[in-house]
Amino acid sequence: MIDIEHLLPLVEKPSRYIDHEINACRKCWDEHPVRMLFAFPDLYELGISHLGLKILYSIVNALPYALADRMYLPWLDLLRLLEEHQTPLFGLETRRAVRDFDLLGITLQSELTFTNVLQVLHSSQIPMFSHERNENDPIVMAGGPCATNPLPLMPFIDVFFLGEAEDAIIEIAEVLKRYPTRNERLKHLKEIEGCWVPEYIGFDTSPCRNGTQFRKRKQLRCLCRRDVCNPILACPARQ
Repeated sequence: MIDIEHLLPLVEKPSRYIDHEINACRKCWDEHPVRMLFAFPDLYELGISHLGLKILYSIVNALPYALADRMYLPWLDLLRLLEEHQTPLFGLETRRAVRDFDLLGITLQSELTFTNVLQVLHSSQIPMFSHERNENDPIVMAGGPCATNPLPLMPFIDVFFLGEAEDAIIEIAEVLKRYPTRNERLKHLKEIEGCWVPEYIGFDTSPCRNGTQFRKRKQLRCLCRRDVCNPILACPARQ
């Protein structure tokens, strides 16, 4: 677990990081083999009201085999201290390092937060480019309205989710539970409607001297259907 208690007196608004929220879900790490972290790449004050993150957080924590935690990007003062102490970013409730989770899900609410996404990866001590990651790194997934155009962040993200994830998040959790290796998980995630995996879509995203190369490989599938769910019709009507 990550200990930041000694850093809190040195930062502005330490209540952003202390995890004393009512109705937060705190599950035992060792008893749940599937661990997801949902990240809002901006300040706690901005991200706490985001309804989509709360919905996915509740769905995953309702699964008996899965655990979900949250992370909000710290302000500059704590980021600087974490860098100085070589301490990675962590989940708000579990205080586990981001890189210890099976999946890091980042919501893309605005293009203005794209650089914040890179800061999340850097401060979490996760390799910046997806092709540099190995079995010890979480799968980095991005969703939200700005995931509809994935190309700007494609070199850095393992999986983009296009559409509404309320139904698909359970399928994603099942894949993480069933398949232990990174390659197996990516291979089966691409079969889920709404999941767009750059490794399998037909582009070479390896960086070159002048930037990222997007060389199309004709033998791979490039299209992805946006997932849409209707939770209103799925909810039982009150008698």
